[in-house]
Amino acid sequence: MAVIYDQFIIMTCLYQAQCIINHIREGFNSFICYVEQIHVTSSDYYKHKMKLINDLTDYTRYQPSQIPLQNNSYSLPIDAVISIGNSIEVREETQSVLLDIWLQFKWDDFLMTWNSSNFGNISTVRLDIDQIWHPKIGIFFGTEQESIVTDSNTQVQVSHDGTVFIHIIDSTSVRCFLDVAKFPFDKQSCEIYIVPLNAYKSEIYFRNISTEIKIIGEGQWDILTHGYILEERSNNALLTFAFVIERRPSYYVTYVILPIMATSLLNPVVFLIPADSGEKVSTAVTILLSYSVFLGVISELLAKTSTSIAMLSIYIVASQLMSGLYVFLCVIIVRRFNRLDQNTFVCPCFPKNNTVNDGIDSAKESNDETSHKESYYDAGKIDRICARVAFTFTFTATIALSIFLLL
Repeated sequence: MAVIYDQFIIMTCLYQAQCIINHIREGFNSFICYVEQIHVTSSDYYKHKMKLINDLTDYTRYQPSQIPLQNNSYSLPIDAVISIGNSIEVREETQSVLLDIWLQFKWDDFLMTWNSSNFGNISTVRLDIDQIWHPKIGIFFGTEQESIVTDSNTQVQVSHDGTVFIHIIDSTSVRCFLDVAKFPFDKQSCEIYIVPLNAYKSEIYFRNISTEIKIIGEGQWDILTHGYILEERSNNALLTFAFVIERRPSYYVTYVILPIMATSLLNPVVFLIPADSGEKVSTAVTILLSYSVFLGVISELLAKTSTSIAMLSIYIVASQLMSGLYVFLCVIIVRRFNRLDQNTFVCPCFPKNNTVNDGIDSAKESNDETSHKESYYDAGKIDRICARVAFTFTFTATIALSIFLLL
């Protein structure tokens, strides 16, 4: 019985081992078949794709230089999406605006259709832009200059129903006539002219158009409004993209306008300093020099353009000229206050006669006291007049500048 039991155990173990080996063999065979299937599928996909591209771009049936029009009376509609980034750099010296632009165009090409079931269920394919007709987009700057934004490195996406999609990203500089009179509270209106250069207006036209703003960072300008206008130019379809930008004034208000106004309001204070203090002229000169140094620092921040002048620049120049005038008036006031009566001068080299000298000294003291009172009165009168005029001018100019900039 023991021998039979041992033989049964051995047979059972051998059977289980054989089962395990069979399962491993089946799993390995399944894996090999899967890998071979993937290889065959990948190889077939590549072959179908290459055959599709060759069929679509066959020069015997398709010419990239010719517009895919079904007949002479048919015009090709093009859908467009125009987007610009909110990070804009304005160059006042060259009257230009540097910005990032995204252009998306879509149209139907009846020669670029196929049955996806005949090509391994491939529904979309990407082609080089030179292999297919496409609108050669030009961006006009408002002058005769132009920039082609499509090049040989761009690719297009083609669907099996003939829909062609192209996406262009470019950084370009456009002409923009700037008006900086209200700097730094100025608003600028700019336009971008987009023209397909290889087709007439009778052959293509813009149909569905939309405009967008892409948030790509924080700059010194905000885009207030944007839109488009369809026009015609030299038998070409012209798409005008217009936008309005506004400068962010917080930086300039903090570091330019407030210090300038504070310095301007400080100028008339020199007329409140008494003429006998000895600090009247020195204070006026110090304010003038500090004003000149301050102008040198902020000159790089002001808008530089010859077509229009910022009112803030006019205010700064006028304030500096008034500061120089205040120095001149302070010198006159101090000169008037410290005038001497030359007739009472006695040379110290002559011998003194007590009787005569006592009479001269007494008369001199009397004349000096009278002259000092007159000089003090005249200097004070001039100070009051100049202070009123200076404060009136400064406050009026400051309020007028504030109203002009804010309205």
